[in-house]
Amino acid sequence: RGAAMNRKPCHCPKTRCLKLYCECFAGGYLCLPTCSCRNCQNDAHHAAGPRAKAIAAALERNPLAFRPKVVEEGCRAAAAA
Repeated sequence: RGAAMNRKPCHCPKTRCLKLYCECFAGGYLCLPTCSCRNCQNDAHHAAGPRAKAIAAALERNPLAFRPKVVEEGCRAAAAA
């Protein structure tokens, strides 16, 4: 629940929050009550239907679609020295 409080709400006008443009969907989260999206299907009510199909389609196109975009690694300069 703490992670949900640190997220900013999305405001998707046309994608029903089922595209990787949606910050919530791309992060693997359901939309928050504070989101101002329209016709949202990235919620618990649609989890088994449209949301599951959209996740499967995104993963089929790109198996790394829901992985973090930035991966922290150790300092390479220290390892090289």
